Amino acid sequence: MPAAVEPSADIVVDIVDDQLLIRDLLGDGLGKEKGVALRHRFPSAESALRAWLQTPPDVAVMDIELPGMNGVAAAVKAKRQHPAIRILLLSSHSHPRLLERLPADVQGGWGYMLKDHVSIQNVSEAVCQLHRTGVWMSAAPPEHDGRFDLTPRQGALLALIGQGLNNEAIADRLGISRKSVENQINRIYATLGLGEQDSDTNRRVVASQIAGSIIDINL
Repeated sequence: MPAAVEPSADIVVDIVDDQLLIRDLLGDGLGKEKGVALRHRFPSAESALRAWLQTPPDVAVMDIELPGMNGVAAAVKAKRQHPAIRILLLSSHSHPRLLERLPADVQGGWGYMLKDHVSIQNVSEAVCQLHRTGVWMSAAPPEHDGRFDLTPRQGALLALIGQGLNNEAIADRLGISRKSVENQINRIYATLGLGEQDSDTNRRVVASQIAGSIIDINL
């Protein structure tokens, strides 16, 4: 009788990131790490979810800011289909307390790392610890909880700023006067702590960056 083949103890890892450079950097590096079996590199959440219907990885290293379905929504869907999967979220923006705000039915098995901290060593350590313990945080979250005291109208206006619309286009989109847009934007600047000492262009750029850092996780 032939000897039984001992199953591999390697951690099966898939990478999901729309940036080819990140996929290549992490893929080539993790593929050489002992104890890690790099399997697939996906450019979108949709392509990953299709593949995972049959065989999910042990750990998915997933960018949050993906075109189409964002990484958080995709990861939640994957966790609901395969509760044992571990998810390491990567982001260019700080999303304080993101993991605390995930739906109750998918809690556990999550990690979070800013892309500023991404290196082969850091991601490899995160993957191994996440697989072993079910948790990983690359750094303590900032004290600010990432939520601002904005009205629904101001939130919608901030999102349009993030899309690059000027005041006239925002007024047309929301069906309000340009003067109302200007007043609301000034209130948004005040709420975000953007003082008048900064130019309007600089304040608008910062507001746009903040809009881009807010992820909808009402899933």
